[in-house]
Amino acid sequence: MENSYKNKTVLVISRYWPTGLSVIRSLGSAGYNVDFFASSAEKGGASIAASSKYVRQYKESVWRNVKKSDDPFIMNNLLEYAREQTEKAVLLPTDDYVAYFIDKHKEELGPYFLMSYVRSDEPYSISELMSKALQIKMAEEAGLNVPETRSVYLENPILIPEDIGFPCFCKPYESVSGYKGEMAKCNNREELKKHLQFLKDRISGRDVLIQEYLDIDYEIDMSGVCLRDKIIIPGVIKKSHIAIHERGVTLGGTILPISAIESVKENVITMLKSTGFVGMFDLELYVVGEKIYFGEINFRSGGPYFSYFLNGVNLADIFAKHLYGEEITKEETEIKEFGKTFINEYVAWKECLNGYLSFSQVKELLSSADYKLLESRADTVPTEKFNDEIKKKITDQRIKKIKRNTFKTVKKIAIPVLEFIKGYPQRNPFRKNKKEVTFAVVFGRNYSSNLCISRSLGIAGHEVEMIRLTSKRIRYKDLFRQSFPEAHSIYTKAFYTCSQANNGTRVFELLMELADTEHKKCLFPTDDVSAYIADQHYDELKEYYYLPDIDKQAGKIIKFMDKALQKDIAIECEVNVPEGYMIRIANGSYEIPQQLTYPCFIKPNVSRRTSKKRMRVCNTQMELKEELDSIAAETELDILVEEYIPIKNEISILGISCSGEAFCAGGFVAEMTGNSARRGVSAKGRMLSYEDSIMIFDMVKPLFNKINYTGLFDIDLIESENGDIYFIEINFRYGASGYAITQCGNNLPEMMLSYMRDGELPKIDESKIKGDKTFVSEKILVEEYEEGYIDKKTMLNIINKADIFFIKNDLDPQPFKYINWAKKKRLKKTVNKKSI
Repeated sequence: MENSYKNKTVLVISRYWPTGLSVIRSLGSAGYNVDFFASSAEKGGASIAASSKYVRQYKESVWRNVKKSDDPFIMNNLLEYAREQTEKAVLLPTDDYVAYFIDKHKEELGPYFLMSYVRSDEPYSISELMSKALQIKMAEEAGLNVPETRSVYLENPILIPEDIGFPCFCKPYESVSGYKGEMAKCNNREELKKHLQFLKDRISGRDVLIQEYLDIDYEIDMSGVCLRDKIIIPGVIKKSHIAIHERGVTLGGTILPISAIESVKENVITMLKSTGFVGMFDLELYVVGEKIYFGEINFRSGGPYFSYFLNGVNLADIFAKHLYGEEITKEETEIKEFGKTFINEYVAWKECLNGYLSFSQVKELLSSADYKLLESRADTVPTEKFNDEIKKKITDQRIKKIKRNTFKTVKKIAIPVLEFIKGYPQRNPFRKNKKEVTFAVVFGRNYSSNLCISRSLGIAGHEVEMIRLTSKRIRYKDLFRQSFPEAHSIYTKAFYTCSQANNGTRVFELLMELADTEHKKCLFPTDDVSAYIADQHYDELKEYYYLPDIDKQAGKIIKFMDKALQKDIAIECEVNVPEGYMIRIANGSYEIPQQLTYPCFIKPNVSRRTSKKRMRVCNTQMELKEELDSIAAETELDILVEEYIPIKNEISILGISCSGEAFCAGGFVAEMTGNSARRGVSAKGRMLSYEDSIMIFDMVKPLFNKINYTGLFDIDLIESENGDIYFIEINFRYGASGYAITQCGNNLPEMMLSYMRDGELPKIDESKIKGDKTFVSEKILVEEYEEGYIDKKTMLNIINKADIFFIKNDLDPQPFKYINWAKKKRLKKTVNKKSI
């Protein structure tokens, strides 16, 4: 029967285009004017659904950040669209993100649209009903079985209840900004801790659910409509196939009558009524033996929704009619024939592309099903576009597989040749005396820091393996073009490159591969990123490595990397700090404190998250606003804004802390620092005398009594023009200029290794802490020259006059030769490029 409301309009809004297409087709076939808005992660992400013949008007906003559900483009589009309409249109969301977004903005959207709502006599909003904890409470009150559930808050440190049983199932409270990959079965406490850390790294400061793991026989999905006066559930879906890549998503199933859940039917209806919700819903149940457990409710149309339409019930039409006040007949709510099977081909092919189903298995599933959810004889263009896209992806995947297998074969032959040509890795896996020789692993992004620690340990007789962290994965063809001076050192016994992407996951995996089950190695991070990775995985690494820590707890060093927290502790210890304020940049917005004075100095609150080029002086509020706008356009960040103090000297004090007992090994004054990404890093420095070093160190030493740190440290301070000393920050790793301390006679890395391995407290030779010696960092100077901040004559003059070098070394000459060769090549390319 043709819908008498065919001239009415429904606006479908979606971030997940397959479900959006299902709703578009069902409404279009019922005679509505269907408009489509898509919130996509990338441009053209919903183009297949938009190609439907039923779509009258289409708009797309690209918004990657769904953490806060605050897409400004969608809101602007909705209000602009509403002003063009002569009467209210139905607004229909098809996924959690847009359902949450619409509910959060219901006050602004209500005057223009008809949409899902919660009855005014109920205490909750739709977004509040999305909380799984609240759903579990309502399910229990309705008499439904629910798995035993606990909650954990994702903070530092993550506190896991002691009485949790294993295996357990972990999932987020809300799925608005999450995804199915956030759900996981955890067989033991270590697996649970690792998964909770993964969830925290993705979005911290939220609750997650830990549930009793159910050995499920099968799952049931049901779609329906909650009206003001009744609940419509035409039938249920017994899931026959469930996705693995997107855990829990329905891949295929069979339509069964409501009698399949007769034992809990009334309980389900009671629960749905208790929510006060009016709109389309999707509800999941788990069957375990004779028991049926509640899973969750989604307050929008579900993924398998179109299977109901293919079996004769148009749920979207029923809901639209209800909003428009039209009567709904009994025939429209009844499925005439049960037992039909369906396959969601979008999910099936996604499983194939991710390696969980073979090409032939997908073909077999598609041929055996009665219905395919993306197939429509009346609306063929989206189906054809989808099939073309899948063919291309399958072809591309096969080509990549051929390339990958070919590469593996060539790799066996090419790597030994490559190592011979490049001169590394200089692998020496055989220890002459395992009891006397200690292996160390040095890792970080800065080749100069890596080399300096490697030399410090090497001259003391220790074997050193080195990992250079890179921003992206290094391919073997790139090894001929990349600069790895530290790999050529006689003290580097094995050299690896590893991408720091994916929050350091690859680095952690490599460290576990290098672990020795019989003899612990000592781990030396050389920058904030490597220190973060080591501390993040402290619990897993401590079994195989001696490594820095605070209170022997994972995440504690990360916590104290916060400059604002360090400043608070310094103030407690009556140490001078520049007055400052925190500005949090989130979702492209921020607020500047009115009490700020100018000029001011800004810097990231946590250094590892951004470049040093973010540090700068802002003379006016306009300059500050321009800089903050620039940051807001690229990322979310906490910015520390401090009073500007005219600097006479930048000072660094280096030392070692043994469970909070700190020892000073000397310090230096930076006479020349770098620019841009090297801002604040010493290119040239002058060593401090023992008296000056200890006098400054004694001011900040109380901080280490508050922070129970074990490891090497580098304290940054400034001396103002009037002679006052201000604390800036503690770096919980060896400073980039730490090799100057070793060259003066106090080998801090060797002392750290001895303490961690044998418990031997460091013995600082005070007679070696002498002032007036100068050092240079050749790496920084060459980069300054390369970018045009100094000329070649100035660079060579500074190097020739120095007493201490970081790269140049008569006993280990190859790294210095290599850095010169590499830089000259790069400079030649730069000059050629500029001259074209």
